Amino acid sequence: MSNVVSSVLELDIGNTRLKWRVRSAQVVLGSGAVAYFDLGVAVALQAITHECLGLNVETVLVGSVAGSVVDKLVRRWALSELACEPLFAEVAECSNGVSCAYDDVAKFGVDRWLGLLSAHRLSSAGAIVVDCGSAVTVDVLVAGEHQGGYIVPGFRLLSTSLAKDTSKVKADFVAPKNLSLGQSTADCVNHGVALMVLGLVEKVVSSVSERDGDLPIIFTGGDGEIVMKWLLASGFKGWSDYVADLVIDGLELAGCQALVV
Repeated sequence: MSNVVSSVLELDIGNTRLKWRVRSAQVVLGSGAVAYFDLGVAVALQAITHECLGLNVETVLVGSVAGSVVDKLVRRWALSELACEPLFAEVAECSNGVSCAYDDVAKFGVDRWLGLLSAHRLSSAGAIVVDCGSAVTVDVLVAGEHQGGYIVPGFRLLSTSLAKDTSKVKADFVAPKNLSLGQSTADCVNHGVALMVLGLVEKVVSSVSERDGDLPIIFTGGDGEIVMKWLLASGFKGWSDYVADLVIDGLELAGCQALVV
């Protein structure tokens, strides 16, 4: 009898970055992230193939917002390199005690859905989920009922939009250490876009607190931790936490199906 334990490969495929994790039961055997926007998904997947050598992957779970072309590429890769039919997470009207506010759940981002499932497991009373990536999403969950949310451009999209449509306002986004008045164009842009995102979060927290009481704020995404720090620096006294793997944690809770081709 073989002593090799089977494992699960989990993929969180965003618009510009692919996160991966291999686990056996709840033991993480390996994890990482690859920015694929410039490299291409195929190159990113081959890097993961190398990382998975010897880990006996028998199940592949995928949460993807990258579109059908990428999803089909992932399927071909998993079948070829891992001999697995990957299973893709789907949004449901209700699952694991969480209901979706959208009338058409097919139009709700699966990454947001996975984040809500994870958030509910962490706080059944509810939570405000703030995911800061290429876009910034804010979703409100109260006792398992999704109330709705907001979507705005992320920091880099906001700063590049200025560079694209103006002649002199050029700045590559760098997360500022504080949100004081900028004294250079770069600082004005970086501090300004940061303050816009923080203002959205503060407004949502304030309105939710008035209606539903104080809820935990759960941050995730590549820029989530810095936004949480800004919120705390602004005087926020409530409970907040940064959960780097919030979305990928939701894969084991979601209904995952083979891709229809």
